[in-house]
Amino acid sequence: MNLADGISSHSTGRIFRGLLQYQTGRSRFQVNHARNRPCASTKHNVYAYEFKDYWQDVGTYDSYLETNLSLAKNFVDLDLYDPTWKVFTKSEDLPPVKVGSNARIKDSLVSNGCIIEGSVINSVLSPGVHVGKGSVIKDSVVLNNVLIGKDVVIDRSIIDKRCVIGHNAKIGHGEDMTPNREKPDLLRSGITVVEKGTEIPSDTTIGRNCRIFREGMFTTSDIPSGTTLE
Repeated sequence: MNLADGISSHSTGRIFRGLLQYQTGRSRFQVNHARNRPCASTKHNVYAYEFKDYWQDVGTYDSYLETNLSLAKNFVDLDLYDPTWKVFTKSEDLPPVKVGSNARIKDSLVSNGCIIEGSVINSVLSPGVHVGKGSVIKDSVVLNNVLIGKDVVIDRSIIDKRCVIGHNAKIGHGEDMTPNREKPDLLRSGITVVEKGTEIPSDTTIGRNCRIFREGMFTTSDIPSGTTLE
């Protein structure tokens, strides 16, 4: 999945409809919402089940970011540390988190293999992220093996895997909330998204509601809010 392209196509509703089409060979359905009643419009036994446990649809940038950030500070809905409710998923065999002498971590989830020399506030860091000295990561999700240089500021952003952020760069900067010009329906609340494998040059400033692709040419150090760079 390429986060910079958008994540709404992976929503639960679309996946459910795809499963129904695959199982029945039909493209149109009328779902019976009555509890434990079969679907009346097909010959297949399709039932509804009232699920009362934790579930979130993360099919938009806003819901993806907010759901991830809520896990860093809210144990009421889903407690990742509950020994009776284990999360069975792949975990990379990496060294423990290393925290520098001047580092600061607050209300955040920091995965194994991370090296923190700056500040991480209300954020989620996937395995292998390196935060350089003087850098501040706030209200953001940073995926695997991202290298963040010195004195970088990342605010309300989603950084995909294996990106390299140069020194003194700013991502999600400023008060300008201009919606993304190409995808205003996806990016209008201030979230900036960086595609996997992108290299952000040092001293680059990227505004809000931006989509930054790895093939994009940085012809200027100032990327205004609402820009798609591809």
